Amino acid sequence: MFSYRGRGIAHEKKDKGCQDYLKAAFADNGNCILALSDGASSADYAQASAEVTVSSLVEYFSNVSLSEFLSRSTDCQVREILNYLQNQIRGLSKEKECTDLRQFSSTVLLAVSDREDVLIFHLGDGEIFLLDTEGNICFVSGPDNAPGTSNVTYFSVSNDAEEHARLSVFSIREMRLESILMMSDGPEMMFYNRGIKRTDRTAAEILGYVRDGIIKSNEDLADILDQMAEIPAERMDDWSMIISDFRSAHVYKEPVVVSMLEEEHQKYLQE
Repeated sequence: MFSYRGRGIAHEKKDKGCQDYLKAAFADNGNCILALSDGASSADYAQASAEVTVSSLVEYFSNVSLSEFLSRSTDCQVREILNYLQNQIRGLSKEKECTDLRQFSSTVLLAVSDREDVLIFHLGDGEIFLLDTEGNICFVSGPDNAPGTSNVTYFSVSNDAEEHARLSVFSIREMRLESILMMSDGPEMMFYNRGIKRTDRTAAEILGYVRDGIIKSNEDLADILDQMAEIPAERMDDWSMIISDFRSAHVYKEPVVVSMLEEEHQKYLQE
């Protein structure tokens, strides 16, 4: 299991911390949980919201087995996840003494798997890719942006969150699933450019490096992403990414937050 967090150039120049957060956990109930959240740049408590979102998802699915959760109707599943997140955000808003929940806006990307199935939950932008054992991307959950915009999306605190939340369930065996890649919207421009307008091509390339043993650590993943980001415009926003293999349980190691401004500066010095 590999992960990456990069602090975007624009955020560094404004002296903002990385507003993306992610985590993986292997629960005692058999769930493997991958959670990622991107705090909205316009929100005062974006970073805190992203952290609470991720920790809440991990906590919830550490206490509810996937098989038990899937026994409910899809509408109930979506509502349960959102209600839990919104209650946690309300608790955070009380702690911060801020009643405007828009200041706690963050996206939600979640994958929960056991030996049989994988649940995908997605609200807002960012992307999720599933790779099969033949090396093909067999599922993509892309960004959901407001009509006519490329940078306005939906969050767990949005009034229409339930309407825009997407939930899918797949059989690992029937789909012959091998691995998953989840990312915030930060790397999207690079994925789009490198894949010649096809982000799934870049996802397949990165997952291929994992399959071939070229990526063996978080540091290897950081090096690959650094090489792939060829222009400064691709590094302006925060980047976060998590990769996992359905076939084996890897130890999760927290990623070091990379300075993308420093990486760009080093590239400039080498030219």
